[in-house]
Amino acid sequence: MRVSRVNKFIRVGAALLSIGLIISGCRIVHESEDPASKKPTPQGQQQYAGGKQQETKTNLNPLLKQEEFDKVKKYERNHIIYNGPKDKKQVALTFDDGPDPRYTKQVLEILKQNDIKATFFLIGQHVKQHPDLVKQEIDEGHTIASHSWEHKQLPKLSPDQLKEDLNKTRDAIKEASGKEVMLMRPPYGDAKGIGETIKKEGFLIVNWDVDTNDWRGRTPEQMFEVIQKFTGNGSIILHHDGGGNRSNTVSSLNKTIQTLKSKGFEFVTVDQMLGIRPYAN
Repeated sequence: MRVSRVNKFIRVGAALLSIGLIISGCRIVHESEDPASKKPTPQGQQQYAGGKQQETKTNLNPLLKQEEFDKVKKYERNHIIYNGPKDKKQVALTFDDGPDPRYTKQVLEILKQNDIKATFFLIGQHVKQHPDLVKQEIDEGHTIASHSWEHKQLPKLSPDQLKEDLNKTRDAIKEASGKEVMLMRPPYGDAKGIGETIKKEGFLIVNWDVDTNDWRGRTPEQMFEVIQKFTGNGSIILHHDGGGNRSNTVSSLNKTIQTLKSKGFEFVTVDQMLGIRPYAN
């Protein structure tokens, strides 16, 4: 009888172990199906930012005038801006990872047809390769800004490497456009532990509060659904015009613009929304 009970416990234990292994295996397969989900998660950044705003009390940016600092400090959390004023029916379209001749030209054409200005956060390497597109963005009235030299995760760089990346990118943009940019967006929205350094180098950090998730390969319908659900007064909307296949971004853009226009939103650049200069010169 005692042996029988032992055998019974062994069989039950083996069954439970097998079930556990099956569940673990299913989890591993599921997690590996979406490589895009492995993209680093921005520290302290909410996909749709909300909650209590914590004001920055000291202006660390040598290029930001005091009156500009007084305007933007109420929108900063941990040195990062996620949205603009909630009392104005304005939105800002932003595009990361360009310029890319395959998609940037198409985006610019759609914006031109709709008489809309946007903000482009540029990769330094791409600026070097396609200065003509940077000039076109400027000539057509858009705002340009920094998105790092080659899209590395900036908190992983040493302090010297970080400063080199920031200034190398700014210099490349200035060489292509004549503009000394003051706005920057860190890759992945990640500025954990480096916000003060970035500001001391003369940049204002701008992330977003609406992420279309186009970098995940979302369909135009899925991107449009996000726009419909989460866009509000002062929203800064994240798109990409480089860094991969952005054909769905292009396909969804006109519908996004028309829908937000029909809701009474005014399209502005990030600097217009915040009431500051985009350039130091």
